Amino acid sequence: MSPQEIRETGRRLLKSRQYAEAIPLLKSAANSFPEDGILWRELVTAAKDFGQIESAIEFAKQAIQHHPRCDWLWRNLGGQLIEAEKLDEAEQALNNSKALNATAPWLWQYFAKLYQKRRNYEAEIKAWEHLRGLNGLTAVDLHHFGIAYYNHGNHAKAIELFRATIAANANDATIWLNLGVAFNHPEVAQETDAADAYRCALAINPQSERAQAGLETVKKKLLPLAERAQNEITALNQTGRRFQFYANPFEVFPLDSVDGLSALDPKLIQRAKNQLLGEIELSDGKVSWLGNEIIDRARALALENELYDGEKRRFHWAVFENKRLLRFLTRGEVGHFLYSDEYFPQKTLQLLDATPEFRAFISKPFARQYNLLLNRAFEKSASATVEALFDGRRWVLPEDEDICFEGALKQIGDMVSQFGELAEQGKKLKIEPEKIRELLSQKNLFHLFNLLPATFAFRQAQGQLISHIRTLGIDYYNEHADLEIAVQVIGLCQKFRFKDAKLNQQLTEDIKALEKIQNVNRRYSFSALVRRNETVSISNAGIKCGGNSINATEVKTLRWGIYIRRVNGITTEHSYTLVVNSAQGCLQVRWDKSGLMGAMKNLFQKKDDIVPISQLETKEQELHFRKMIDAVVHHLVRPLVTRVVQQLEAGESIDIGSCLITKSGITFRAGIFLKQYDISWHDAETQMSNGGVAVYNRQNRRARISMSARDTDNAVILPFLCETMRLKIPAVPPEQSERNGEVSEGDKTTPWAKIGGRLLVVMGAIVVFGLLYACNSLDHQSSNSNDYVVPTTAPITLPAAPPPPAIIAAPPNLESKTNVNIFDRIPVTANPEPKTNYMVPSYMTNWLEQDSEVIDREKAADERMTAQLDALDRDIKQSTFVLDRASQPAVDAFNVKVDTYNSLLEKERKQNLLVNQLVDKYNAKLKTFGQLDIK
Repeated sequence: MSPQEIRETGRRLLKSRQYAEAIPLLKSAANSFPEDGILWRELVTAAKDFGQIESAIEFAKQAIQHHPRCDWLWRNLGGQLIEAEKLDEAEQALNNSKALNATAPWLWQYFAKLYQKRRNYEAEIKAWEHLRGLNGLTAVDLHHFGIAYYNHGNHAKAIELFRATIAANANDATIWLNLGVAFNHPEVAQETDAADAYRCALAINPQSERAQAGLETVKKKLLPLAERAQNEITALNQTGRRFQFYANPFEVFPLDSVDGLSALDPKLIQRAKNQLLGEIELSDGKVSWLGNEIIDRARALALENELYDGEKRRFHWAVFENKRLLRFLTRGEVGHFLYSDEYFPQKTLQLLDATPEFRAFISKPFARQYNLLLNRAFEKSASATVEALFDGRRWVLPEDEDICFEGALKQIGDMVSQFGELAEQGKKLKIEPEKIRELLSQKNLFHLFNLLPATFAFRQAQGQLISHIRTLGIDYYNEHADLEIAVQVIGLCQKFRFKDAKLNQQLTEDIKALEKIQNVNRRYSFSALVRRNETVSISNAGIKCGGNSINATEVKTLRWGIYIRRVNGITTEHSYTLVVNSAQGCLQVRWDKSGLMGAMKNLFQKKDDIVPISQLETKEQELHFRKMIDAVVHHLVRPLVTRVVQQLEAGESIDIGSCLITKSGITFRAGIFLKQYDISWHDAETQMSNGGVAVYNRQNRRARISMSARDTDNAVILPFLCETMRLKIPAVPPEQSERNGEVSEGDKTTPWAKIGGRLLVVMGAIVVFGLLYACNSLDHQSSNSNDYVVPTTAPITLPAAPPPPAIIAAPPNLESKTNVNIFDRIPVTANPEPKTNYMVPSYMTNWLEQDSEVIDREKAADERMTAQLDALDRDIKQSTFVLDRASQPAVDAFNVKVDTYNSLLEKERKQNLLVNQLVDKYNAKLKTFGQLDIK
């Protein structure tokens, strides 16, 4: 055969769908006539329809070499590459087709399929939207469009599209099944609507196992719920308010004996009207067959007119046939919303979806009656009825949904306002947790709020309520230092099943943070037997000793230390002291070094007896004292410093020893001539040694004063106070900083010292200070005594900073806190420099961990950018081979990719530089910590 005969024979075989015989002939003809674009398309079509995906791809690529500007070839190449799961190549081919012809419907069909396979549902939705804008969507398209919205999490839009699909094709059981699945999703929770959809699916396909399983699942909830709601009916019945939103002419007129619309004629209507008007005249509007409900003459005449309107007459008859719907619209009865095997409103459902005018006809009276019934159910705390009303069969237009919930939203708003007022009070007053529980249980708010539908208004109200409760929990910790109640209150939020994923995540982080704080608090809590009848315990609640107690929030002054007195080289007194003062009194914990009597008592101790601290050996006593002061620093120093800072910010001043402490700094007199020194917080430094606390000016060390840590109230908090105030108050430029009328030399050289560097130095000093380092006592040969305070033999471990940002931060929509506190540092983890090892003190580890988490986070961001750059680079290289340089749109699209690549490359370089800087800073800190001489 000649090439022409081969081509014609191949085409004839293709038309008769003899693909196996057609393909080799069409291939031979295409090689003979490569300029024949139609022939190439026929060859690709034959391979595609025959199921030879790889052959179709190969044929399409060969054809494109001869016809690179054929959008059909690019489009079908993309479609076959999708079938072959070669998605990157497919996207490139489809993009080329789009550059040539963006109005081809099949192009967007393929794009939708591509994004569906990639689970990129947002992009899939955009593809369907584009297709709808071109030529509308078929029933199949609408169905897939709805599935995309469902997968993307927009269930309301999915339901809307499934209903539109049913309107176009109501006989597809799969669509009804998917509608039931959407209604049954926890975020929609309209189980009654789901049951109706499953039953419609089974009416079409009784063998559908998924529909049967779905129906049985929802029935397990709906049948008991209907029984509970039946028990509430008596409380909800309300006479005198019937027929106010809807009246059915077939019920109002005595036409209940009519067999159907065909039996209704004008004469029958006239006789019924005359009978009704006569009843109205004789009984002052009361109609006996309506239970003496009042129907006025004007309304009767209006109903007569609706009987003569063909469409309205048909809609009234549909309502009249559905007795449960009728009694809801006219009398507010709840039966329409209760599931039963006997009540399946299939005809009404089909009319609602097939005839949108019917839904519009009943929408407003339905919404108003629903609002009245729901409002009454809220007032009577009829929770089963509320749940049944929310579960479905709410047959109204979307624009009338708000009418359904007007009364309920008002009641919900009042409840939320109560908690809002309580949250405001909680910032100043410590609200009793029982009051919160009482408010929540009054109307069973946990159950009620968990039933709320997924409308924006209800979600907002639910989120506000939980936010107020969360605020109360946060303030219990932040404002009142009561961690236990904070955990309880925030734990209440977890009893709500709310739909706000962000708030849910926030609460989960809150609970984790609080649990972490609890663990840290337990770690630093202290409890021990001082003497036989005296126990001391220190926790976040405060300190207790010998029947006396002081709350952590009531502490006014602190002091501690070890006192040693030697006479002629002999220790005559060795005591350990902690003194805590509040406005109500003083609490002192004190014990002496165990002597001979203590050792003798220990000999007679039973095996399981607890030995008091006062009878332990010196090393063990010092160990207990260190642990006790650890607990004091963690639980008592922090709230005390916070209150002192608040006093200073309010303009008050306080005295610590010979120092006057103000918002601007520290003032004292020192030297032979008692010269006055004024030191700003940024120049103030502290030093601990030999039982003393020294305050000095870092720019002028002659400006210095010392005081006893054991005998001077609050001397021990000065290092914490200095660092807190330094962080809170911005540094002052050299030209504005004066010290006794002169600019300090330090200000000239380092006017803007970085807070981070100072923090490391000061925290090192604070840690060493805890109980101070060991000090050798002096032996005195004379008969005179020498009294002095000696610290313990080891430093106190600085407690890990407790509150993570999830707790310290204000709740959503509330003003954030701006206070800075050195105790609120968040410990995180780091990656040390691999080639250099430093011995880092254990108490510094938590502080280094924070820098590491930052490094890890920024490294991850850098790696993501690198991956994006690699993907863009591959895309650009592929585009280069198929780029049509004669097409300006194609060139513009290519240039956009290149610009995006260059922009991202610049961002990646900056990110890489940031990571390197963070690592350098971390290593510098690590080296500094490793060189600290802690003994």
